[in-house]
Amino acid sequence: MRSRERNTQNVPRGYSLVEMLIVTALIVILATIPVALLRRSREKTYEAEALKSLRMMALAYENYYAQHGHKYPNYRSDGQYAADIEYQSAEQIWDHLVRFSLLPRQYSGFPHDRRDLLARGYVLSIYPVDYGAVPGMGARNTYAMAMIPYEDSIARKAVAIVQGQRFFSIYPTAVPRSVGEAGLYSLTIYTMAD
Repeated sequence: MRSRERNTQNVPRGYSLVEMLIVTALIVILATIPVALLRRSREKTYEAEALKSLRMMALAYENYYAQHGHKYPNYRSDGQYAADIEYQSAEQIWDHLVRFSLLPRQYSGFPHDRRDLLARGYVLSIYPVDYGAVPGMGARNTYAMAMIPYEDSIARKAVAIVQGQRFFSIYPTAVPRSVGEAGLYSLTIYTMAD
């Protein structure tokens, strides 16, 4: 009888269900921390890519300005021509910038507002002069554009660049364009000085 008691006392018990659940919960918590940090880092990278694309667009506009009698390309939201405006749409401006090598040729044949064209997760919006014109400066001396996220993301922000002035301080009642459900509700605005 003693030999049987000895054998049962030496057999390992194993883990209880509570212990297994606690260990599993700890592993899950520890695994989510790097995933959250990686996601935040990825969002920052996408925002930096969007800002880089906006700066490329601003440079194209500045080169256009230097080559075309000191005026920026612009259009009106109603599609009408005016004395200072020679384009009817943002697409015409985009085509001109690509055709005359103010933007890289790799963008030829694509619409300006194609998803992921300039930056992953963003679309480009070129604002008409009646959204972004600076009072007193007219269409010849101003422009506004933004990279708007198309994915629903808390961390990702729209970024905009405006020549000369800050967009909402000049046009506080303007209703910015939106793409899908993403609008300019979370907006970082840059000027050429930035």
